[in-house]
Amino acid sequence: MPAPTDTQNTQNAGVARLRTLLLEFADTLSCLPALRREMDQWLAARDVDHLELARGLEPQLVAATDWLVDFDLLPTEVKADPDLIEFMERSTATVKSRTVPAMVSRYEEIKKQSQSEQSTDEKERSERVIDGRYEVLANGIEIRDMETGLIWQRGLVGQKWDGKIYTGRAREFTYEEAEKLVSKEWRLPTKKELLTLVDLSVGRPTINRLAFPNTPAGNVWTSSSYAFYSGYRWLVDFSNGYPNGSTTYVNAVRLVRADSGLDDDNEGNNNG
Repeated sequence: MPAPTDTQNTQNAGVARLRTLLLEFADTLSCLPALRREMDQWLAARDVDHLELARGLEPQLVAATDWLVDFDLLPTEVKADPDLIEFMERSTATVKSRTVPAMVSRYEEIKKQSQSEQSTDEKERSERVIDGRYEVLANGIEIRDMETGLIWQRGLVGQKWDGKIYTGRAREFTYEEAEKLVSKEWRLPTKKELLTLVDLSVGRPTINRLAFPNTPAGNVWTSSSYAFYSGYRWLVDFSNGYPNGSTTYVNAVRLVRADSGLDDDNEGNNNG
């Protein structure tokens, strides 16, 4: 028997690789596009960035592309070989009956799990939201104002969190002492920022008492300077909800983080 030529060796190697790919991925050519479209629609409808699911499909998509490339590289006479055509049909039917159902089943499992987790997350988040505005964070010690984006310490400096409510008296500081409480994470609020917490509809203190429990009806420092008098700083009085200026008195401090985008205009009036 004559030795095989280089062309025959190349063809045989191509057929062998094609068969390997067919055994693993032949079904993906017809099934993956529809599955991927359904997955994309599901993700878009729920605004979920489920990259793990998408990545799980990538190997099959890549393999399908390899299969097409390898098949196109084969000589025409090999593509038309009855034995190869029969093998392709058998392999496609075999893999389709096994791989696709398993992949679709796994996809459905992931989808149900994601839906369940999303539902749980939404329920837990709704339980953390107070009056549709304040979201409780960090096991209760912080709160995010969803209107401004600011994250506040729920208690005034000096009060203690017992797991359900803040207790104890707030400490009072001169402005110079209050400035020393500022860290890389926490800062004094501006006048405009602190005034966003004022709620005149609830009486004294003029603040949401579910969001900021055990808040006294008193003055709280801001970082805004007072234009009428050099050295003065703005305060917000939570006994009446109005700002005023001071320099020598001691007052409470509520620290804040994140950026509200509210300009600190340092106005000299007292209407915020």
